[in-house]
Amino acid sequence: MTKRKKPTLPKLLKRADTVFSTFIRTRDNYTCVLCGSRFRPQNGHLIKRGKKNVRFDEDNCHCQCSSCNYKHNHYPEIYINWFIRKFGAEKFDTLTEKSKVMKQFKVWELEEIISKYDLTNERILEK
Repeated sequence: MTKRKKPTLPKLLKRADTVFSTFIRTRDNYTCVLCGSRFRPQNGHLIKRGKKNVRFDEDNCHCQCSSCNYKHNHYPEIYINWFIRKFGAEKFDTLTEKSKVMKQFKVWELEEIISKYDLTNERILEK
């Protein structure tokens, strides 16, 4: 009998990104929150996903078409202004402060994220 290898952190992170992205796009009806396009929907991060403490924060992520998501790299004020108009400056400030906290994911945290959003995605599909 062979031992099953435990998934590595990079593989778990990739899987967590996948299930979370599916959730965000489904939650937003595969429609870009900025322009209304349904062409090539992506999970856009208001505060970039490199800030790990908000990488899987539902308030930080919204469906964006590939064009708007790309523009966000060069003109972040478009997405930021939309967010503030929709949710308020206080919520933006809260996210910004949260993003400043350093975060290193543990295996169990990523497994919890995967489990939560796998289950959530299944429930959404059942409706």
